[in-house]
Amino acid sequence: MTARPALSAGALLVLAASACADPTAASDGAMPVGTPRAAVLPSAGDPATDGYLVFLTTPATARTKGADPAAVAALAKVAGAESGVALGYVNAFVVRGAVNVAALEADPRVARVAPNSMYQKLAYPTTALFWRRNWQWNMRQIRAEQAATAGAGRTVCVIDGGVNKNHVDLAGKVVQERAFPVAPQTWAPDDDLDSHGSHVGSTVTSNGIGVASVAPEAKLMNANVFGPNSGVSVAQVVDAMAWCSTNGADVINMSLGGTRRRGTAAWVADSTTYTNATQAARALGTVVIAAAGNSPVAIPSTAANGAFLPAEATGVVAVGATAPAPATTFPFATPAPAALYDAIASYSARNSGNDALGRGVAIYAPGGNNTFRAQNNITAACAPSSGPACSTGDRYFSISGTSMASPHVAGVAALISSRTAGARSLARVQAIEACLLATADALPAGAPFFGRGRINARRATTEACPGL
Repeated sequence: MTARPALSAGALLVLAASACADPTAASDGAMPVGTPRAAVLPSAGDPATDGYLVFLTTPATARTKGADPAAVAALAKVAGAESGVALGYVNAFVVRGAVNVAALEADPRVARVAPNSMYQKLAYPTTALFWRRNWQWNMRQIRAEQAATAGAGRTVCVIDGGVNKNHVDLAGKVVQERAFPVAPQTWAPDDDLDSHGSHVGSTVTSNGIGVASVAPEAKLMNANVFGPNSGVSVAQVVDAMAWCSTNGADVINMSLGGTRRRGTAAWVADSTTYTNATQAARALGTVVIAAAGNSPVAIPSTAANGAFLPAEATGVVAVGATAPAPATTFPFATPAPAALYDAIASYSARNSGNDALGRGVAIYAPGGNNTFRAQNNITAACAPSSGPACSTGDRYFSISGTSMASPHVAGVAALISSRTAGARSLARVQAIEACLLATADALPAGAPFFGRGRINARRATTEACPGL
């Protein structure tokens, strides 16, 4: 039986986000349909524009299909402008200033006139409540707000409890969900009995209302493997892994697992099962991330409880946890990022350096420091089913664990994946994994890290990585 790593005895303080503007209130952006050649004029509340985009009926240039400069010059005069800017590969041009739209529409050389709408790159959600309160040292430490990508078009499959898709920070984020019960038990795909799945999911990606996340434009799949008894079997996990990868997940996150003694029959059996499942997922183009466990032992080793699965299965990226140093008080005298927040978390598995037995902990990420100071732990969404303090869909709580560190890495893997344009493949997985490790910030070379690094979202999305 495999179990979710026990949450460390960290801060379980539950927090309610202040009521701000109604996040569901938005214009539908509908425009009235006019005649085929009628210009759509900007009105109050519409996006900013950079002049008008004028599509032509006159022949385009032969080589690039762009607008003919002579036609552009002539029509700019019709518009009352000094000049127009021809597009290179579309038979159209942009005209700015005081434009006579009616004259352009009446000209037979013009097919259509439209506002040249402006779009801004989605900014990192630094308006999130707990980011503004400076509680999210974890996101600052990995430079999430400096990432060059936001995970658009990428999906992270959370194999965990349910993800509360009705939470304001998770609304619209879950694109697929499935429960994996063992008969005769049944549970709903989004049943989240202790907020673990919702906390993990909103660390990967959120709407930026209460908490900022690693990959704000990514989507989630949710494989709910935990029922009322909080136990989960190897069969459930590998079945969920196959569901995730065959349904298009770019990344799998598993904030779950159990200790083993390396070399025993149970170890060999489970390691083989998880390795086979991982290799099948990677072959389909899915990166596999897992928490390294909350037993503060060095892995890999042959000691009792010196191994942890599925994190140590071949092909899995195992994640250990960093945290503010134990004596760190809030408010922080030194803002993150700083070396002060790269201490080994007291509960975390750490790397033994015995590479002959396996990779062990592959990389580290913020997991919280196992104190009752909520600000020193990881703040994310919680679900009503976990108790009265989480009774509404706008509540957050702070906890610690390698369970909390793992989704940071899964989020950065999604960011790296969004740098690639090719189809999902094993080669892409290998390139993402290599980039994840190569762009990590250095941690002390000796014990307990043995040279393993801590993720850096900015470096992972801006530095050259072979194969991407």
